[in-house]
Amino acid sequence: MVLPKKFFNMLEFKINNTTVYYSQHLDGGGTTIGVNSLNSDKVKKYIKKGNILEICSGPGFMGFFLKENGYSNNLLLSDINRENILYINETIEKNELLNVKFLQSDCFNEFTNDIFFDTIVSNPPHFKTHRPGGYRSSHEKLLSLDEDMEFHKRFFTDVKKYLKEDGVIILVENCNGVTEDDIRKMVDGSLDILYVEYDDYGWKGESKFYTIVLTPNKTFYENI
Repeated sequence: MVLPKKFFNMLEFKINNTTVYYSQHLDGGGTTIGVNSLNSDKVKKYIKKGNILEICSGPGFMGFFLKENGYSNNLLLSDINRENILYINETIEKNELLNVKFLQSDCFNEFTNDIFFDTIVSNPPHFKTHRPGGYRSSHEKLLSLDEDMEFHKRFFTDVKKYLKEDGVIILVENCNGVTEDDIRKMVDGSLDILYVEYDDYGWKGESKFYTIVLTPNKTFYENI
């Protein structure tokens, strides 16, 4: 792979003792709403330790946060944009991390049927319609647009194939994009909703966000 010029102007994001390497055009909010949602006291109690997947990972902010904080035995980062592997590899090598892999995939298209996760996290593209006035770049469009909720629909159709019976899904979403009601309709009883939290998670703009926690079987969490 030919390294893009941007790769030589890497930014650094510190998570305790781990430095995550990235480029600004690949950050869809992971450095703020992504990690801050997982650090919420009422959200993090639902995180299950073990095999962790961050889907729509970008450079892996949420996944590396969970790795640094002891939740991950094995971490898989997956994104449609192959460019992220450059930065993920840099993070792995510079921090001497083990049991971390990247899989280029459009949703679950490239996943095999023999992999199961305890926790799946994501800060996916939030908006179901095109941005008024268009996009400043193809990267901005890729990070923000989930036209007609296509990714979300495919995600919820297939996610239970890769989630353990007592596993959890943690999604951070934009209130002005794919709404809580949208997700409830897509799930339609196939998953139980354990918790929903609304917050700005340190975001400096006007947008507000929410985190939704789902599981195939809420009986495992009745005492939380």
